Amino acid sequence: MEGFAAQLSAFEVEMLKKSHEVVAVRPDRRFDIHTTYSYKFLGLSPTREGGAWMETGFGRGSIIGLLDTGVWPESPSFDDRGMPPVPRKWKGICQEGQDFNASSCNRKLIGARYFSKGHRVASLTSSPDTVVEYVSPRDSHGHGTHTASTAGGVPVPMAGVLGYGAGEARGMAPGAHIAIYKVCWFSGCYSSDILAAMDVAIRDGVDILSLSLGGFPVPLYEDTIAIGSFRAMEHGISVICAAGNNGPIQNSVANEAPWIATIGASTLDRKFPAIVRLRNGKFLYGESMYPGKGHVAAEKELELVYITGGNKGSEFCLRGSLPKAKVRGKMGFVTAA
Repeated sequence: MEGFAAQLSAFEVEMLKKSHEVVAVRPDRRFDIHTTYSYKFLGLSPTREGGAWMETGFGRGSIIGLLDTGVWPESPSFDDRGMPPVPRKWKGICQEGQDFNASSCNRKLIGARYFSKGHRVASLTSSPDTVVEYVSPRDSHGHGTHTASTAGGVPVPMAGVLGYGAGEARGMAPGAHIAIYKVCWFSGCYSSDILAAMDVAIRDGVDILSLSLGGFPVPLYEDTIAIGSFRAMEHGISVICAAGNNGPIQNSVANEAPWIATIGASTLDRKFPAIVRLRNGKFLYGESMYPGKGHVAAEKELELVYITGGNKGSEFCLRGSLPKAKVRGKMGFVTAA
């Protein structure tokens, strides 16, 4: 793909649009990230002789490129024991940065890069987040590590979150190599960074591109992901994208270009319910990952603090994002934007 990203005045934009040498001029668009029983739902079995999973070697030898929030390389999902050597066709790198060096990569996690120019420009005109960001491929959000392990993580026994859902965590292609392209930050994912990453991933030699991000549908000729995916398809690369979290209203499916495999969840069979009884006898029904400290503590009467607005960190109650004096020893009631 040939093009460039630049900060332009309205006059400069109009001048470029009038040039016969320019195909299109598009504003930098912000996208949001999207999000474990996939293989069971599809009827796949890791032990069934002659099954599709075993016949493909669990994706052995293929390279999955993931565009997301980065990766936490220490996760056991990226252990490279038993993995084959890095494919000879691979041309990617393990880009060093904050708390991330070349030794963070291995035969499973074979490459990692980060793209932030579009994000940095957009951040100049937006409210700064108080959340810690790593200027490197390292994941400070968790979404990218989650999607990477879902796509190609090796089997990890007795995995769970705060004691919930203990069992084996396994990616759809545990035999595949993984390459990370960090394009998403806490303020979002910008189309200029996404397109730059897709262009580099094609040159690096990925076999598959996975993007669990997007926005509301726009015409294909204005859709950066659709344009980049078409270029990838021309190079024989399969592109898999999330359908989005904007439903159930009509015309809300994202990444619907016909050359993209658009994936959406049909059902969800689990919840983490949190029921809070107020002093006036009313109940609040929500969800929480807080396990409590036994029944006595869980039933203790606490002051309720309403948390809304602010930065992205406060919406997720991330460490350091809330004033300690106002929330210590209290129960937070959070509404996300």
